[in-house]
Amino acid sequence: MIDTDRLKYTLVNHKFRALLFPKEVTYINFKTTKQSFTILLSKERVEHIEDWSGEPHVVISGDTVVIEEILLGKIKLLDAKKLCSITIEGSYRHQLMLETILWFNQSFVLKK
Repeated sequence: MIDTDRLKYTLVNHKFRALLFPKEVTYINFKTTKQSFTILLSKERVEHIEDWSGEPHVVISGDTVVIEEILLGKIKLLDAKKLCSITIEGSYRHQLMLETILWFNQSFVLKK
């Protein structure tokens, strides 16, 4: 199961948030065999939405382990796509933005 609370925490406290996050609200949907959730992402707010029925800007589908590795910044989003470990639907611009944001999550250490 993907730890969505940790993901939200890392995104809210992202050190490059002001530079990388979009001004307009962007919806990103993650789908695994066990879980489906949507993240609302913008400079003003980051929210985890469990049961959202709208049309997301980006949909990422794949194995739970691979998606978790991407969210932790251990695997690049587009590298996983090239290896056919995940599928991504959405504009290339949104994919690049998301890859950059998630890649910078690799150095984020949770405070205990």
